[in-house]
Order: sequence, then structure tokens, then C-alpha cells
Amino acid sequence: MSLTGTKYTATRVRGFAPWKPHAKTQAVLDDIQDVLTTLGAYWPLTCRQIGYRLLGYPGYAKTEAHFANVIEIVGRARRAGLIPWDAIRDDHIYRRGGDGFTGIDHFRESVKESAASYALDRQIGQPQHLEIWVEAAGMVPQVASMVDDWSVPVRSTQGFDSITAKQAIARTIALRDISTIIGVIGDHDAHGLAVIDSRSEDVEAFVDGFLTDYTKHGGDPLTGEVEFVWLATRPDQIDSLGLDSKPHSDSRRADGSIKQFVGDSTEAWDRTVQAEAINPPDLEAIVQKFVEDRFDDTILAKVKTREGKERTKAKRLVKDI
Repeated sequence: MSLTGTKYTATRVRGFAPWKPHAKTQAVLDDIQDVLTTLGAYWPLTCRQIGYRLLGYPGYAKTEAHFANVIEIVGRARRAGLIPWDAIRDDHIYRRGGDGFTGIDHFRESVKESAASYALDRQIGQPQHLEIWVEAAGMVPQVASMVDDWSVPVRSTQGFDSITAKQAIARTIALRDISTIIGVIGDHDAHGLAVIDSRSEDVEAFVDGFLTDYTKHGGDPLTGEVEFVWLATRPDQIDSLGLDSKPHSDSRRADGSIKQFVGDSTEAWDRTVQAEAINPPDLEAIVQKFVEDRFDDTILAKVKTREGKERTKAKRLVKDI
């Protein structure tokens, strides 16, 4: 009996489960495994990213049924051990609390591991602070790995994020003694464009409010300002990267909650592309250019040298702990 006592006529497989797909499904699985092998350097991938890459193979069409089929096959293959668990990003479980050491030995090992991986924030001394915001939460680990060498934080801002979060982010930006530049990655469709514009304009307005308010009440003038840079998915990239676009469905066009924001913009309605459609190597080139164009390499080299010396010192300090 189920935990809730509910009776089901049928259920999906549970846990690890052997699987022998029929020939048609095996052919799709073979293509999926080929995509994973080709893009092994960019793991984990989302199922949506895999689905878009498959559109370059014969026999696939850009439909929701296609993407749903990819999700189904990937899930079944992972349970059967046919696809590595760390190849796919689909976790949406969040945990808080329950942390702690099991004892002194656990604490000691944790300290030694921290010393061995000691790293500085490589944005120390840079003329501005950089961040990247990604609408799709599943893309965060992949994008973060692309800019990890520069210590650039990557934040998921899926959908219209909360007012509380935007106000808190704006306060942090305003209190910095340098400006903040944020690269934004989102979908190119009516909803995605509205999300990008709403989020950036709201944060900019909050930052301006903080800067004005501190000065008005006699506080030291704040210098933190913010600039947003649209990294993807832009109209020019639809053409230059060969992205497959399609118009919104009639039902989507009739959705008043979206139309009130973007009206009848031809670009917004007629050329829709998800950010996950961008091939990971192309996305890597986009985000790394954003960072490299704004980083002072001389300052970065000095931070890396300091980091190496301090890591050696940290390991020496905890050697006999």
C-alpha cells in the first residue's frame, strides 16, 4: 500500500530498474548517448539541452512531444545504469538544516580538505564586480563551470523572482565600492523578454533608490552602481548560431498576462527560442567573452600567485591539527 493509502491502477518503475528498450527507443537512446559523449566537457546537461541537440540529427522535430520523450527515455536509462547520474541536471530538491560534524575526526578532515582547496575570490582588485544571471535553474552548474576560473557567481533567477530577493540584491550592489555588471541569459520569447526587462529594471530602480536614500539621510555617498548586459538569447544569435525558432502558439498569443507586457512585438511572438537551445560550446564562448573583456589580466595573475602561496601556508597550518 502507498504511504497515503491511495490505490493506483499503474505506476512508473521505482528505484534502480533493468531495461531493454525496443528498437525505436534504443535508436533515440543511442543518439542521446552520442550527444552526452560529444558534450562530456559540459556535464551536467539538462534534458532540454539534449533535446535541442537531437534536432541536428535526422528524424527529430521541435515539438513538446519530442522533449517529453527525451525526458522519459533519459529517466528510464539512468535508472537502468545506461546513462551516468552526473551527466544530467534535473534536481529540484532543496535542503536546509541537519548539518554538523560526526566528531572531532570528521572536523579535522574537513579542515584539511578546506586548506587543500583554499582559493581566493579572483575578482579581488578588479575594477568592477561581475555576475551572470540565468533564467533556467538547470543551466546554473554548467554556466558556473564555464566562468569558475574567474570566481564569477552564477545565479538562477527563474521567472519573476521575489521583490524581497531583488531588494536584497540591490542593497548588496549599492553598498559595493565598485560597480556591478550583470550578464543575463534567458529565453527569447514573449515571457522570457518580459522577465529579463522586468528583473533588470526593478533592480536598477532599487539600486538608484538606495543611492539616493543614503545621501538624503546624511550618510556617506554610495558608489555601487549596476549595469545589465544581455548575453543571450538575442535576435542576432538566432541567426548567427543557427537556432531553430518558431512562432508562439495561438493560445500563448491570447494569454493576456503576457500580452499586457509585450504587446504585439513581432520579435517576441514570432521568433521564440529557449536559452537551452544554444550549443554549450557556443554558450561558453559567449559567457567567457563577457568576462574576459572586463577582467584585468595583470591583477588576476597577482591574485593567482597570492592564492598559491596562501594555499601552501594554509596546508602547513593545519598539517598537525
